[in-house]
Amino acid sequence: MMALFKAVLPATFILVVFVTVLLLQHPKAAIYADYVSLMESTAVQRVLHDPNLTHEEADLKAMELIESVVSFVSSPYSLDRKLHRLDMNTLKRIAPQVIALQQAGEDLESYVIIDAKVVPE
Repeated sequence: MMALFKAVLPATFILVVFVTVLLLQHPKAAIYADYVSLMESTAVQRVLHDPNLTHEEADLKAMELIESVVSFVSSPYSLDRKLHRLDMNTLKRIAPQVIALQQAGEDLESYVIIDAKVVPE
């Protein structure tokens, strides 16, 4: 029993450290480029402007739709998106910044999201 404990403990510690490091990193802006694009789609805009939904319900439903679509696309950011989830309010705040950087030809990998602001890494 003690041998099993000694074998499992280091692996568990390494896993905890790895997950902690991932969670403490600020997410790169590139993670959300697809979210920003989808935010302007007809389907998402229809949900956001649905008069039968409250503002909060519309935001939640729109984010669910966006996350559903991006989950079907193979992406190097799949794990990052799961670790660094964001809500529609935050997405609305970072979207103009992400779009401006894209239009300026900037590499979104060089920027991170901190408190709904896109800043150089």
